[in-house]
Amino acid sequence: PLTPNQQRKDLIEKVRKFVEKHLERSLFINLSFIINTKKRTVVAIKRNYLTGKVVKSTKAKCDPDDVFNEYLGMAIALGKLLELEIPKEFLEAVQPSGYVIGHVIYGVGVVDRYDSTITKDYVNFNSNTLKYILDNPDSFGRILQDTHAEY
Repeated sequence: PLTPNQQRKDLIEKVRKFVEKHLERSLFINLSFIINTKKRTVVAIKRNYLTGKVVKSTKAKCDPDDVFNEYLGMAIALGKLLELEIPKEFLEAVQPSGYVIGHVIYGVGVVDRYDSTITKDYVNFNSNTLKYILDNPDSFGRILQDTHAEY
């Protein structure tokens, strides 16, 4: 059986293909996205090809308990915009089970909270700290975003 991280990787690949496929089919429709990582939302916008006026827009909002992924948000918002059937696995996305490079994680410092991204440089420079984070995920924080994760 696949781990949750492997399942998440496969899901994100399906999501990207879904978005590419439907953007290619919409050549004469002006489509764009607004991605707001702080609000954890993606808005899909359809504009009149000639005038540029907004014809329709739809929003996908990430559940506060879920890990935000822009591509997943794009697929859901685009599906709503084009009135497509959105696959259930997109709406009930498997959540990652452990930290990987590229995850944005919620940290708690001495004074307040902060968001931090696990990077290759961070791993090379702070291997003891990263080992502590990986070994003690509950004491460090939860994954907020995995758009650039290297699963």
